Amino acid sequence: MSRSFRYLCHQRFFRILGKFDAICTFSKLGVDRLKSQMEKQNKPHVWLGEVASEHNLVVNHVDERMMPNRLAQLFILSVYSQLIIFLKEFVQEHPEGNLWNRRCSGNNKESMLEFVIRSLKISNNKEIEKDRNIIYYYCLVRHRFMHSDVKEKSLINQCKKVRKILGLEGDASAPNLYKEINYNDFNLFTRSTKSLAEKLCIICRPTDKQIVTMADKNGFKDLYHHFQHNPKRLHNALRQKFQMFYSLKGAELEKVIKVYLER
Repeated sequence: MSRSFRYLCHQRFFRILGKFDAICTFSKLGVDRLKSQMEKQNKPHVWLGEVASEHNLVVNHVDERMMPNRLAQLFILSVYSQLIIFLKEFVQEHPEGNLWNRRCSGNNKESMLEFVIRSLKISNNKEIEKDRNIIYYYCLVRHRFMHSDVKEKSLINQCKKVRKILGLEGDASAPNLYKEINYNDFNLFTRSTKSLAEKLCIICRPTDKQIVTMADKNGFKDLYHHFQHNPKRLHNALRQKFQMFYSLKGAELEKVIKVYLER
């Protein structure tokens, strides 16, 4: 049987990342075009100041050579923040999430990613190994951007590890070292977070009974009471709502509806 079930947080996460992708692509296009125009000017920074003034902006100084790198790092920060929100929502939504305890050592908390993976007992799962390592690298990139005390060696070693896992040689593709990060790194990080989210839904799918319990917490009871005297309409309404909330389809959907109705 196919595993079509997806947590609600998965749907929100993918929707937000889709919006981010559009914004980041637009931003990259703008910076690339502006940088290209600057390179054609005799006095590029004077020209940039004049363009900024036309838009009621002030640009005192900018190193255009650093912009692609800095922009990509900011994109990675945006994806990281949404990944953390997704993981927190996943814990809240998972049927056993309220039983999990996040480890602390002094002022240091276990990362959300490692907390979820450990709690689900999938630390040695080969299906998530690649995504986990890629995400860990870009988490280090985020920490380096926000906190200068992150050791450069940790970044270099993890970057090398990921490139080895991906079978990459030379400098042709992401991941790149911190000071060389570009738009391709943003794409790789985004793809890996989406891939991990997808695999968590498949590997850690709740039982049909647990899905039914989750559904009742999301307003399915009202639907049942409204249509309980019209079995056909109730079945159609449940089919639509289970599809909309949990992406269920086919035989998997019908099995969950059967469990719901036979309680």
